[in-house]
Amino acid sequence: MIMNTVYLDGNLAKKPEIKKGDKTTFAKFVVNHDGPTEKQNASVEIVTFGKLAEDIADLRKGQTVAVRGRFQTGTYKRQDGKSFTKTSIIADGVDFS
Repeated sequence: MIMNTVYLDGNLAKKPEIKKGDKTTFAKFVVNHDGPTEKQNASVEIVTFGKLAEDIADLRKGQTVAVRGRFQTGTYKRQDGKSFTKTSIIADGVDFS
């Protein structure tokens, strides 16, 4: 059985981007995660939906968060027609202080 669960903590790179769709609210934000060495530091895009997206609307740049979710990878096309692959974390939970 393959598990796709990730736990990540770090600091918000900027204020979350909140958008309201026809049926649900979603939020997109970036978490900067410090690895064991500077070369292993990472910036990871997080996406969340519904009530959780609304709950994080007031978070601010630099705030510490802990994210629980799953990886999702998709292939998309740019306006110039070239394809690219993007990996994000779809969050089931976000803890913050």
